[in-house]
Amino acid sequence: MADVNQLLGRLQSLESEIAEVGAEDSTDVQFLRRTYRNICETLILQAYDVAAANNIEARLWKTAFYETIHASRQTIAREKKRPSSGDAMATARLFCASIDAASAWYRQLLCRLQATYGLKLPMLVDTERVGLAAVLQPCTRQQPPAESDRSHAVMGSVHRCLVSLGDLQRYRAQAAGSDDADYAAARSYYLQAIALLPGVGMPYNQLAVLHTYQSDFLGACYCYCRSICISTPFATAKDNLRLLFTQLQKRLDQPAGKSPIRANTTSMLRDRFVHTVGLLHSGSSFGSELSNLLNDMAEVLHGDAHACVTSEGTLQRMACIAMFTVDAIPPDSHARIHERAVAFLLDLLATLLEATQSLEHSGAALAESHRAIHLLCNWLQLHVAQWWSSDLQRVDHRMWALLVSFLNGLVASTPLPDTFVPSQFSQIEALEEDVETVGFLLLQSNTNERLMPPATNPRLTRAMCLLAFGSWAARHLSVSDDGGGSARAPLYESPWWTAGEAGSTQQLFSLEQFESSAMEVEAQQQQQQ
Repeated sequence: MADVNQLLGRLQSLESEIAEVGAEDSTDVQFLRRTYRNICETLILQAYDVAAANNIEARLWKTAFYETIHASRQTIAREKKRPSSGDAMATARLFCASIDAASAWYRQLLCRLQATYGLKLPMLVDTERVGLAAVLQPCTRQQPPAESDRSHAVMGSVHRCLVSLGDLQRYRAQAAGSDDADYAAARSYYLQAIALLPGVGMPYNQLAVLHTYQSDFLGACYCYCRSICISTPFATAKDNLRLLFTQLQKRLDQPAGKSPIRANTTSMLRDRFVHTVGLLHSGSSFGSELSNLLNDMAEVLHGDAHACVTSEGTLQRMACIAMFTVDAIPPDSHARIHERAVAFLLDLLATLLEATQSLEHSGAALAESHRAIHLLCNWLQLHVAQWWSSDLQRVDHRMWALLVSFLNGLVASTPLPDTFVPSQFSQIEALEEDVETVGFLLLQSNTNERLMPPATNPRLTRAMCLLAFGSWAARHLSVSDDGGGSARAPLYESPWWTAGEAGSTQQLFSLEQFESSAMEVEAQQQQQQ
């Protein structure tokens, strides 16, 4: 290999030459860019520390690929406004060919990174030949090797290659010109990047962009939240989320008959949910919007159309967005808005708990509801200080009485092991929602930090997790049937859950005792952090 300093100097010279010709794509310019790519690849594969210190990967993407891609996309957009010219399709074909060449180059770099640095990454597959399920299945079960600091650093390069491949496939799908552009390949690359390094926010932001193309505001909102509430947030994700709220508001403000959103469809619930979240973030008043939304959601969950709300992880996404909303609104400077956000989360949980009473015992809708309930209960236990205050009405929220009924139903319907003791239960198998929320800081706990085998009996594992939460709640909370604090509801009625004197019903701790217990829990969490 030539002297490193000479290579770095040559790169700077090439950058100046390429900058002078701009987006020109002559044979001579192609040669310059090809030379530039080769030097960058040499540095990445043979002098990785130097490449990292000099930000070679970002410079490579910008100089060798993105500048010409950006110019070509602008040209295609202009020509599409003049369909009579007939140039748009020809330009798009040339553009797609250049995207394919760039994708091939990045796939080759991925292979060379693995070979050069001895990485074992079985989750990296040819996404153009296999389905999305085949991508997700292996990548959610793998753990990046940690043999050395170098291996960990190179993982970042692999991650950036995957994001770049996702971007390239996204640009290609857009250039195809179809209203039903297929973004599956782009999505699969972003998901692989997330599986590799779940603490990096950029691929979540890119997934959100894909959702906006399809007017899926809930999916976009969820991905932006994940891109923000993560170890390495994406820089512009907060601005992008605010822009999303604004775009949705404009759609909703359109006159009846012109708006692409129909108020009488179940799909509207997803957009109304995001709209309500946007109102909370902006501090706006939403009048009866929240109660109407939850009433309509309950009606859909109780009815035959519940699949429209429970498909594709919709309820889990709503749960995570509600958690994010509470966390994003500081209670010290925006106390009233924070209270409303907490009430929003508790109302959502209450709606889900109530809906489970009418869903079939072994259906997809029930399983999806239980997954969302599990996530919300995890958050309640992890973030006592976020939702607890001296306001007793919050503890007397109707959700707690519904939770009592729900837990008693689990006890009655679940064949629990004879050795199961909820207060001593420790989860050792990963549930689907645990895998989905890895990297989400608001659910950061031992459960989703460590790699666990998939649950062999997800329904049983989830039930035991929820009953363990109930055991925790029984030691710290008090439930009132009428909101006045007089009547206490039993938590469990099963023989293995007894407490107090003979003949008495098991009840949750009193509100007075909860104050000191909650403070102890908060202190323990701060020590662990």
